[in-house]
Amino acid sequence: IINIEDPNNNIKNITKKIKEIKEIKFVKNLDNTVKQYEIVVEKDADIRKKLFEILPQEGISIIELKNSEVGLEEAFINLIDQKEEIKMWAITKKEFKTMFYSPIGYVIVAMFLIVYSSIFYVTAIASGSVDLSSTYYWTAVYGLPFIISLLTMRSFSEERSKGTEQLLEISPRSIFSIVMGKFFALLGVIVVTLIISFMYYFILLKFGNPDIKLVLVTMLGFILLSMAYISFGIMISSLTENQV
Repeated sequence: IINIEDPNNNIKNITKKIKEIKEIKFVKNLDNTVKQYEIVVEKDADIRKKLFEILPQEGISIIELKNSEVGLEEAFINLIDQKEEIKMWAITKKEFKTMFYSPIGYVIVAMFLIVYSSIFYVTAIASGSVDLSSTYYWTAVYGLPFIISLLTMRSFSEERSKGTEQLLEISPRSIFSIVMGKFFALLGVIVVTLIISFMYYFILLKFGNPDIKLVLVTMLGFILLSMAYISFGIMISSLTENQV
């Protein structure tokens, strides 16, 4: 695989000068000037030196040159990465289901909606405003720290108090996949509450024209702040056996 800058499209001419080349296949445009080609050569032929000598003579600049065949080591690393990703999402699925098999998931969603509804009434209904972004902002300021602390306090402290932490450590899953699996499960609960809270946008449509772009950007900021709080909460949970 070769990435080149070839303004005059002279790449085809090198087949006449390098006899080991069987075929040159265009792959894709990487940008306005850089193109990617696949060069098929005879078995065991090494044409790298010739390419670096001939291509500049044709006015072609080489950006990157690499072997398209994947080595055994690289294939093994890719396989391990794929397995780790599968394990991580398996943990995410398990933790997310566990959250709603117990009352904690429903309690968190209910608490969030109570806080959100109260702030929505003050910032929108009582004041006659259709600015929904301020509702998310004040919910993030006053409600999110408390709700996230309740959500994350059991993530690792419960494992330690039940004695299952050692089972996690000796399991075939890596620490990274375990932590990220729990992280995305907790984030999923927040996303569920945001989806439910979007009903207030449709309520405001009855009274005005709220800015949907501003609402979506504010929701994105809410998710990013939630990710920061969840990360901090997981760290605190990993340092103690007690959930409170």
